[in-house]
Amino acid sequence: MVGSTQKFRAYELTDNGFSIKLDRNLYAREAVMKALYRFHDKYIISYETDGAFIHVFFETNAKIESIEHEISGIMKELAFQMIRLDTARRTRGIRELLVARSLYATCIEPERDVPEHDEAEAKSGWREDQSHIFASWSEE
Repeated sequence: MVGSTQKFRAYELTDNGFSIKLDRNLYAREAVMKALYRFHDKYIISYETDGAFIHVFFETNAKIESIEHEISGIMKELAFQMIRLDTARRTRGIRELLVARSLYATCIEPERDVPEHDEAEAKSGWREDQSHIFASWSEE
């Protein structure tokens, strides 16, 4: 029908709640799981997959005031988690580089040989007078 609009409904009502159908080509499983976790205290959530879709079932004993409002909140969280996952994937290299650079000095062996006996330490005589170690440098 040209000219008519048909409202797409992203959910189906069930006996104790509702279900949504997510395209596996659009939504990563990791993002779906993180988004669903935000609603685990409000609903009993289960899911099953078939070839192309993830079917998520939300069950509750409480009365749902507005299904559309609930679905909107779930889909917003899902979009947020997809953006977060995409950002994490795109910035993985730089994050790994930052961590590597911050730990670099602690992970490498010194290139020069460190003498076992230090001349400055021998001159200070702190081993003979161990209370001297607590003296301020400015007092020397």
